[in-house]
Amino acid sequence: SGMLLKSEMLDHQGNTIEQFMFTSIQFPDYVPDDRFIPVMKGEGFTTHRVDAQSEMNPDPGWRVRDIPDGFRVASVSKRPMAANLNPVQHLVLSDGLATVPVFISRASSLDDLYMGVTQSGALHAMAVPAGEYQVTVVGEVPEATIRMIADSVYHEARP
Repeated sequence: SGMLLKSEMLDHQGNTIEQFMFTSIQFPDYVPDDRFIPVMKGEGFTTHRVDAQSEMNPDPGWRVRDIPDGFRVASVSKRPMAANLNPVQHLVLSDGLATVPVFISRASSLDDLYMGVTQSGALHAMAVPAGEYQVTVVGEVPEATIRMIADSVYHEARP
């Protein structure tokens, strides 16, 4: 089936920092449609919907200099977002299992730029300024990977 049964995330020293595995799994012949109905009602959440037709042409000048081994740029898009005054360029790096989104947006002012890293379990996020732009990288990968990507995002000027 190609179902992943065990996964380990290692730090830069090869120590396991996160692991999951199935100890028992069954593949039924039939899954009723009602099993796909969401159980969360969404109460207490704020939803920002983006019209697919509002997608813009991405800026081809944005690059990631140091892409981790095994990763590739899987997609690039640009769209307006309700939570941001300026459109956001969205690059997705993937190794086929993990995905690392990279968000790039022009800051409203230089005072809005920030830099820092945060962690919640295996999820790491890092924000760095790139000129007048804010770059934010997020993913369930080691912090060193997030830092490598964030520190290597740059804009290549057109000739």
